[in-house]
Amino acid sequence: MLKKFYSIIAVMLASIALYACTPEATTVQLPVLNGLNETQITTKLEELGFDFEIFEEMNLQVTEGTFVRYGNNKVPGAILDPKEESLVIYIASHKMILPDLTGLDEAGIKAKLKGYDIKLVFSYRQTLDVEEGLFIEYDGTFAAGNEVYRGSNVPIILASYPDAYKSPVFISKYVAAGANNKALEIFNGTDNELDLSDYTLDFYLDGSDEVSHSYILAAGTKLAAKDTLLLVNPDAELALREKADILVDALTFNGNDYITLNDHKGALIDAFGEKGVAIVFFANQIRVRKSNIIQSNNQFDTNEWDIYYKHHYEILDEHPTGFPDGFTYNAEHLELDFFTQPNGMLKVTYISNNDGDTARFVELDESVRFTGINTRETSDPDPKVRELAYAAGSFVQQRLSNATEIYVHHDPFSGNTETYGRYLAFVWYDGKLVNYEVVLHGHSENNYNDPNETLVYNGVTLNEWFRRAESYARANRLGVWA
Repeated sequence: MLKKFYSIIAVMLASIALYACTPEATTVQLPVLNGLNETQITTKLEELGFDFEIFEEMNLQVTEGTFVRYGNNKVPGAILDPKEESLVIYIASHKMILPDLTGLDEAGIKAKLKGYDIKLVFSYRQTLDVEEGLFIEYDGTFAAGNEVYRGSNVPIILASYPDAYKSPVFISKYVAAGANNKALEIFNGTDNELDLSDYTLDFYLDGSDEVSHSYILAAGTKLAAKDTLLLVNPDAELALREKADILVDALTFNGNDYITLNDHKGALIDAFGEKGVAIVFFANQIRVRKSNIIQSNNQFDTNEWDIYYKHHYEILDEHPTGFPDGFTYNAEHLELDFFTQPNGMLKVTYISNNDGDTARFVELDESVRFTGINTRETSDPDPKVRELAYAAGSFVQQRLSNATEIYVHHDPFSGNTETYGRYLAFVWYDGKLVNYEVVLHGHSENNYNDPNETLVYNGVTLNEWFRRAESYARANRLGVWA
């Protein structure tokens, strides 16, 4: 009897152990929640043991505040373990909140706003800051995060590529040195290497309103940051060709042309010359973008450019180029005779000056008329004119009477004598040209011009030095320009 009792106990213990080892059923089927509000959804899911979060989602097709969908690709009927899965639930909101549309094009925006009971009004703004065709911003009072109402017209601005714009990439030098001595220099003012593939130069020759021909920079053309690319006609003289980065047959302009630089999408970024104007402006010279110019200009402005002697090639293939502060005489001219040789120089001793453009010197038997200037006369009946004449005379007297060293210089174009038997000359005092300084300080207009451009100082013709002097005096309203 006792043996039988122990057998029954053993069977019972085995059954208990077997039951303890059988896993509890923990998976459940996701319920259908359609039509339930937040409270009902909460009750339902808590009964099933789920952790969950509830979010609003704009949906005008479902009763506001009721179930729209499960998140994370969950669907009703799926078998899940509540201990291992947390749920995301979306309930309908009828508030239309404008989303951030950054990075979307028109099609993407329409998809993003599908279901919004609003009218989208698209417009375009030219910009380089956003890729062409992509969202820039909502217009007017609209903005991401704002609520909009049914039937609202919502203006949206997309990016379009500009037809023309200012760029840190521009034409930095223009060379028209006669014959085939033609060159253009392009400067990359950015801080990064630039791909110039498909950048284009368009040439409107001889005042044409239409493109005469174009040059397209080859694929793979790179330009380092703050570096230049010098394009040179292959038939140019050797001194110019030796500076070239690329030899380009298309450089056939002659000074009365309009040249544009266009980027890889064809947008105009820089221009040189006047479109449709056939008067020769830029022949036989080198034009250099001034060092303070840091971006292109698709409306040509001659004031952005310095002018250098046509064969002053040493300044090419580098930028910026600072214009020289001043100039002095060429030492080799000291070896030439003033009386018989153009550019000859004679050291002289100052005696006096009658006005601002005539003086006497010990070594010369006649007075010297200063080349290139014409100051006011002290005999003029107008007292204001006489005042200007006295000011010019005082200016010259002060400089020459205090000079340590004075030279007269035989002008190779005008010669060294004039109609009235006086000498004609440039007058240098302590290395400075008083003729030029008279113009620079506004005591005379510029009357100097040598069409042969015989005299060049620091890479700049004397013609240009005088022209700049008058321009400075005019701009600052000095002397006769006051």
